[in-house]
Amino acid sequence: MVLILAYVGYKTSQFLWLPFSIQSALVSLFFFAVGYEYRRNHLLEKKISVWWIGVIFSVWVLAFLYGGQLNLVSCYFGNGLFDIIGALCGSYIVLRFSMLLEKVTFVNHLMEFIGRNTLPILCFHLIELNTFPWGEIREMYIQSGFGYFGLFALTVKYAWVFLMLGVAYLIPAFRKIYGINS
Repeated sequence: MVLILAYVGYKTSQFLWLPFSIQSALVSLFFFAVGYEYRRNHLLEKKISVWWIGVIFSVWVLAFLYGGQLNLVSCYFGNGLFDIIGALCGSYIVLRFSMLLEKVTFVNHLMEFIGRNTLPILCFHLIELNTFPWGEIREMYIQSGFGYFGLFALTVKYAWVFLMLGVAYLIPAFRKIYGINS
């Protein structure tokens, strides 16, 4: 049934767009069903050989390099089944990698911190997007030949967001506005 609904969502999006992203929701059902089966069958907890991890990772990389045309919001799959398989492989690799990172205490604490503060981080990111001259910085990056300048710009970008989050922690009124728990 899920495959039929996903197909209907995909096909109708090619000639008619329904409100409330109904077609995207129908197509998303396929990915939810795959995730449900992963969980129900404990596929992430099962041991898998390094060879298979390599195959799955390679499919993901190939889909990214030669495909990368999947846009779930607009129900667009430029390379069809190849993009879908690549997305599933990518999801599997990211989930497995996340499970490994979960065991690293520092990373685990950092992810918990980011998770608790997602809304304030998003708010400060939006402020940063509206205040930093990213168009000019992008041009300077292109003119520099894609050197270390881009890394520097990204470092400044994220440092600013986390600096503002730190300031928000210090000012009680900001903590209340952004719902930050100490």
